[in-house]
Amino acid sequence: MKRTQGAPTRALRWDRRRWTLLATGLLAAAFLLAGCATILGAGTTIRAAFTPSVLTVTDAGGEELLEVAFTTPAGGTGGFLSGYAVTYLDARGVPLEATGAAFDVAGVNLRLPPGSTCEPFTVCPPSSYRPQTSEAMSLPAVPSSVTGAYLASSDTRGIARFAWTATLDTGQVLTWTSELTVLIDRDPALVPTITVSGLDAGTQVAPDHAFDVLVASPNATELASLVLTLGTEAVTVPAAATTTVVLNETFEVVSPGDATFQVAVTDAMGRSATSSVAFTVALPE
Repeated sequence: MKRTQGAPTRALRWDRRRWTLLATGLLAAAFLLAGCATILGAGTTIRAAFTPSVLTVTDAGGEELLEVAFTTPAGGTGGFLSGYAVTYLDARGVPLEATGAAFDVAGVNLRLPPGSTCEPFTVCPPSSYRPQTSEAMSLPAVPSSVTGAYLASSDTRGIARFAWTATLDTGQVLTWTSELTVLIDRDPALVPTITVSGLDAGTQVAPDHAFDVLVASPNATELASLVLTLGTEAVTVPAAATTTVVLNETFEVVSPGDATFQVAVTDAMGRSATSSVAFTVALPE
């Protein structure tokens, strides 16, 4: 009876061995087809490292070189970065309303190495899994219009958001995002200065009084806008270093009594300045 009952037991053990060998073979084939790496899942992304780690925009001019390199995690599948999208946002995460604040770059074709040290298309153990980093890639400079928008704001920081797209060696399309802090560096010495020549505070002038508005830009930055205001009437005039104002010609309404003349100027880098003079308009006797 014992021998009769033992035969099925040996057969069952043999079946288990065959299933174990089969499972091992299938696992090895899977490693071979995957090129020694596992496919990145939905919860795993390739890490982007920026150099420098903080992007600075400044009103002093010049462009800061920005580079990025990508690290595939241990066991991750290699592939190619095909393109990316860039969006510049304010400190609250709201996209800037400026030309060039959002754009796409296609045809990148940067190789993302697999996260292992073994040769491609060979069976390699998990012990060979290592994070691997791509070559560094240069990124476009911040558009001058975006720099101007940052400088014209009251923020001290902003955000540069990058949305990456890669095609892995398995054919899977992977997308992920990275964010970079934008430091807004303003130099008070570069703000335009305003001088109102020929209109002094507290004086009485006639409705046809003429005077000059002088605007100086310390680093010769082009002026973008010049707005003159008398009372509640605002007039935009061509932005120039010298502007001659005749009260009853520049403004439609010049009434006798106390008045305030204001100047607001903005340069091409978004730096702004204001000035005001309080005086009295008196009708000639």
